[in-house]
Amino acid sequence: MINEAELDAYVMFEITRFLSDEKNYSQQSDNGQVQGMYAQISEKQAARERLGQAVEHGMDPVIAGKTDKRLALEIRELEAKIRDLTVPPILTDFAERCDDVAERLEEMTLAGKREIMRAVMERKGYVRLHRSPHGRQPGSVPAVDRVSWAA
Repeated sequence: MINEAELDAYVMFEITRFLSDEKNYSQQSDNGQVQGMYAQISEKQAARERLGQAVEHGMDPVIAGKTDKRLALEIRELEAKIRDLTVPPILTDFAERCDDVAERLEEMTLAGKREIMRAVMERKGYVRLHRSPHGRQPGSVPAVDRVSWAA
């Protein structure tokens, strides 16, 4: 059995450590890659709008529908890549407003903590608990040994 208080303390420690690390706030989009993706999204959205006009001028609706689905999928994929390459605004705002991460987290409301934790877990991954290597035998295995972070 895992000690719930120990698990909570470990997860909060990891979140605090993540929030304290400057490299987690560095914008990977500075190289123009994200701006290029935004331009691709705009082009694909414009192409989707042109499909509607093409159908009105005689394009086969089945072909237009398949093309529209493909473009929509490509837009979603680009948006997912952009999310991976950028830091959520809630985290950059949090980082700019505090010197001591642990103290700032303590002062926040429960709703604010949840938003921060959600943003961290979207970047770091979610907590996964693993079975005890000792099975159901008495004794507690430290949370550190039974937890992993999975995307």
